[in-house]
Amino acid sequence: MVLAVLQAVLLLVCSLPASARTIWTYTEIQRPIGAELAVLPTFDGPSGYPSRIRELQVTIANHSERLVAIQWDLSVLVLPEGVSERVIHTGVRYVEQGKPQAPTAIAPQSRADEVIWPASYCSASDDGWVHLPILIDDGDVVKLYLVWEQDGEQRGEQWAWRFESTVEQEEPREFDWGTTLTWVIVLGSLVILGTILQFLGLTE
Repeated sequence: MVLAVLQAVLLLVCSLPASARTIWTYTEIQRPIGAELAVLPTFDGPSGYPSRIRELQVTIANHSERLVAIQWDLSVLVLPEGVSERVIHTGVRYVEQGKPQAPTAIAPQSRADEVIWPASYCSASDDGWVHLPILIDDGDVVKLYLVWEQDGEQRGEQWAWRFESTVEQEEPREFDWGTTLTWVIVLGSLVILGTILQFLGLTE
Protein backbone atom coordinates (compact mmCIF):
# COMPACT_ATOMS: atom_id res chain seq x y z
CA MET A 1 0.00 0.00 0.00
CA VAL A 2 2.75 2.46 1.01
CA LEU A 3 4.74 1.65 -2.11
CA ALA A 4 1.68 2.34 -4.28
CA VAL A 5 1.22 5.76 -2.64
CA LEU A 6 4.89 6.65 -3.16
CA GLN A 7 4.69 5.70 -6.83
CA ALA A 8 1.51 7.75 -7.29
CA VAL A 9 3.06 10.87 -5.71
CA LEU A 10 6.20 10.62 -7.83
CA LEU A 11 4.15 10.12 -11.00
CA LEU A 12 1.98 13.15 -10.22
CA VAL A 13 4.92 15.47 -9.52
CA CYS A 14 6.91 14.36 -12.56
CA SER A 15 3.94 14.71 -14.91
CA LEU A 16 3.20 18.38 -14.10
CA PRO A 17 3.40 20.29 -17.43
CA ALA A 18 5.29 23.50 -17.94
CA SER A 19 2.83 26.40 -17.78
CA ALA A 20 2.34 29.04 -20.46
CA ARG A 21 0.89 32.54 -20.50
CA THR A 22 -0.45 34.82 -23.22
CA ILE A 23 1.19 38.26 -23.43
CA TRP A 24 -0.70 41.06 -25.20
CA THR A 25 0.93 44.13 -26.69
CA TYR A 26 -0.44 47.05 -28.71
CA THR A 27 1.46 49.14 -31.21
CA GLU A 28 0.61 52.53 -32.65
CA ILE A 29 0.14 52.12 -36.39
CA GLN A 30 -1.39 55.50 -37.26
CA ARG A 31 -0.91 59.05 -36.03
CA PRO A 32 -1.59 62.40 -37.71
CA ILE A 33 1.36 64.29 -39.11
CA GLY A 34 1.76 67.84 -37.86
CA ALA A 35 -1.18 67.72 -35.44
CA GLU A 36 -1.17 69.92 -32.37
CA LEU A 37 -2.28 66.97 -30.25
CA ALA A 38 -0.56 63.78 -29.14
CA VAL A 39 -2.53 60.83 -27.76
CA LEU A 40 -1.08 58.19 -25.45
CA PRO A 41 -3.52 55.37 -24.57
CA THR A 42 -3.50 52.84 -21.76
CA PHE A 43 -5.64 49.78 -22.47
CA ASP A 44 -6.48 48.01 -19.23
CA GLY A 45 -7.23 44.31 -19.12
CA PRO A 46 -5.83 42.47 -22.16
CA SER A 47 -5.45 38.88 -20.97
CA GLY A 48 -6.37 35.43 -22.22
CA TYR A 49 -7.60 34.59 -25.70
CA PRO A 50 -9.61 36.37 -26.94
CA SER A 51 -8.80 39.40 -24.85
CA ARG A 52 -11.14 41.76 -23.08
CA ILE A 53 -10.38 45.47 -22.74
CA ARG A 54 -12.02 46.70 -19.54
CA GLU A 55 -10.92 50.33 -19.57
CA LEU A 56 -9.30 52.85 -21.88
CA GLN A 57 -7.45 55.84 -20.52
CA VAL A 58 -6.01 58.42 -22.88
CA THR A 59 -3.54 61.19 -22.16
CA ILE A 60 -4.11 64.04 -24.63
CA ALA A 61 -1.24 66.51 -24.87
CA ASN A 62 -1.56 69.95 -26.46
CA HIS A 63 1.81 70.83 -27.99
CA SER A 64 0.62 74.10 -29.50
CA GLU A 65 0.65 77.62 -28.08
CA ARG A 66 -3.14 77.92 -28.30
CA LEU A 67 -6.05 76.55 -26.29
CA VAL A 68 -7.60 73.33 -27.59
CA ALA A 69 -11.16 72.16 -26.83
CA ILE A 70 -11.93 68.44 -27.41
CA GLN A 71 -15.40 68.00 -28.94
CA TRP A 72 -16.50 64.66 -27.46
CA ASP A 73 -19.87 64.50 -29.18
CA LEU A 74 -18.09 64.55 -32.54
CA SER A 75 -15.32 62.11 -31.58
CA VAL A 76 -15.65 58.36 -32.08
CA LEU A 77 -13.96 55.11 -31.12
CA VAL A 78 -13.69 52.63 -34.00
CA LEU A 79 -13.89 49.06 -32.69
CA PRO A 80 -12.17 46.04 -34.30
CA GLU A 81 -15.24 45.10 -36.33
CA GLY A 82 -15.14 48.55 -37.95
CA VAL A 83 -18.11 50.06 -36.07
CA SER A 84 -17.84 53.73 -35.08
CA GLU A 85 -19.02 54.26 -31.51
CA ARG A 86 -19.84 57.54 -29.80
CA VAL A 87 -17.65 57.91 -26.71
CA ILE A 88 -18.37 59.14 -23.23
CA HIS A 89 -15.56 60.40 -21.05
CA THR A 90 -14.54 61.08 -17.46
CA GLY A 91 -17.23 62.70 -15.36
CA VAL A 92 -20.20 61.72 -17.52
CA ARG A 93 -22.70 59.56 -15.65
CA TYR A 94 -23.75 56.43 -17.54
CA VAL A 95 -27.40 57.34 -17.07
CA GLU A 96 -26.69 60.61 -18.92
CA GLN A 97 -24.80 58.99 -21.78
CA GLY A 98 -27.26 60.29 -24.38
CA LYS A 99 -26.94 63.93 -23.35
CA PRO A 100 -24.55 66.44 -24.96
CA GLN A 101 -21.08 66.50 -23.43
CA ALA A 102 -19.17 69.64 -22.60
CA PRO A 103 -15.82 70.03 -24.41
CA THR A 104 -12.58 69.40 -22.52
CA ALA A 105 -10.31 72.45 -22.64
CA ILE A 106 -6.56 71.83 -22.72
CA ALA A 107 -4.26 74.80 -22.17
CA PRO A 108 -1.18 75.36 -24.35
CA GLN A 109 1.73 73.02 -23.57
CA SER A 110 -0.34 70.95 -21.12
CA ARG A 111 -2.29 67.70 -21.09
CA ALA A 112 -5.54 66.12 -19.93
CA ASP A 113 -6.09 62.57 -18.67
CA GLU A 114 -9.42 61.08 -19.68
CA VAL A 115 -11.10 57.70 -19.37
CA ILE A 116 -13.30 57.04 -22.40
CA TRP A 117 -15.68 54.26 -23.38
CA PRO A 118 -18.19 53.47 -26.16
CA ALA A 119 -21.59 54.82 -25.10
CA SER A 120 -23.45 51.76 -26.37
CA TYR A 121 -21.24 49.52 -24.19
CA CYS A 122 -22.73 51.04 -21.03
CA SER A 123 -25.59 48.93 -19.73
CA ALA A 124 -27.96 48.95 -16.77
CA SER A 125 -27.89 45.93 -14.44
CA ASP A 126 -29.37 44.95 -11.09
CA ASP A 127 -26.27 46.41 -9.43
CA GLY A 128 -26.48 49.70 -11.32
CA TRP A 129 -24.75 50.90 -14.48
CA VAL A 130 -21.76 48.95 -15.77
CA HIS A 131 -19.70 49.07 -18.93
CA LEU A 132 -19.23 45.97 -21.05
CA PRO A 133 -15.73 44.87 -22.13
CA ILE A 134 -14.43 45.27 -25.68
CA LEU A 135 -13.44 41.92 -27.17
CA ILE A 136 -10.28 41.84 -29.28
CA ASP A 137 -8.43 39.11 -31.11
CA ASP A 138 -4.89 38.79 -32.37
CA GLY A 139 -4.25 41.42 -35.07
CA ASP A 140 -7.32 43.54 -34.26
CA VAL A 141 -7.10 47.33 -34.59
CA VAL A 142 -8.74 49.95 -32.37
CA LYS A 143 -8.98 53.54 -33.65
CA LEU A 144 -9.74 56.85 -31.99
CA TYR A 145 -10.97 59.76 -34.10
CA LEU A 146 -10.75 63.02 -32.15
CA VAL A 147 -12.35 66.31 -33.11
CA TRP A 148 -11.13 69.49 -31.47
CA GLU A 149 -11.68 73.22 -31.82
CA GLN A 150 -8.93 75.81 -31.88
CA ASP A 151 -9.38 79.53 -32.51
CA GLY A 152 -12.90 78.92 -33.78
CA GLU A 153 -11.85 76.23 -36.27
CA GLN A 154 -12.50 72.53 -36.03
CA ARG A 155 -10.07 69.78 -36.92
CA GLY A 156 -10.31 66.00 -36.76
CA GLU A 157 -7.57 63.39 -36.82
CA GLN A 158 -7.28 59.65 -36.22
CA TRP A 159 -4.96 57.45 -34.16
CA ALA A 160 -4.87 53.64 -34.41
CA TRP A 161 -3.34 50.74 -32.44
CA ARG A 162 -2.93 47.07 -33.36
CA PHE A 163 -3.12 44.30 -30.77
CA GLU A 164 -0.92 41.23 -30.96
CA SER A 165 -0.59 38.21 -28.70
CA THR A 166 2.32 35.86 -28.08
CA VAL A 167 2.38 32.70 -26.01
CA GLU A 168 5.33 32.50 -23.66
CA GLN A 169 6.33 29.15 -22.18
CA GLU A 170 7.45 29.49 -18.60
CA GLU A 171 10.63 27.74 -17.55
CA PRO A 172 9.89 24.37 -15.94
CA ARG A 173 10.53 24.33 -12.25
CA GLU A 174 13.39 22.24 -10.93
CA PHE A 175 12.34 19.02 -9.31
CA ASP A 176 12.24 19.61 -5.53
CA TRP A 177 13.24 16.33 -3.93
CA GLY A 178 12.96 17.77 -0.43
CA THR A 179 9.32 18.83 -0.84
CA THR A 180 8.44 15.60 -2.62
CA LEU A 181 10.03 13.50 0.13
CA THR A 182 8.11 15.45 2.76
CA TRP A 183 4.80 14.74 1.01
CA VAL A 184 5.74 11.07 0.59
CA ILE A 185 6.46 10.77 4.32
CA VAL A 186 3.21 12.53 5.29
CA LEU A 187 1.03 10.50 2.94
CA GLY A 188 2.82 7.29 3.85
CA SER A 189 2.29 7.98 7.55
CA LEU A 190 -1.43 8.60 6.97
CA VAL A 191 -1.73 5.34 5.04
CA ILE A 192 0.06 3.42 7.80
CA LEU A 193 -2.10 5.06 10.47
CA GLY A 194 -5.24 4.22 8.54
CA THR A 195 -4.14 0.63 8.15
CA ILE A 196 -3.44 0.31 11.89
CA LEU A 197 -6.80 1.81 12.82
CA GLN A 198 -8.56 -0.49 10.38
CA PHE A 199 -6.69 -3.51 11.82
CA LEU A 200 -7.59 -2.55 15.38
CA GLY A 201 -11.23 -2.14 14.39
CA LEU A 202 -11.34 -5.59 12.82
CA THR A 203 -9.69 -7.31 15.80
CA GLU A 204 -12.00 -5.89 18.46
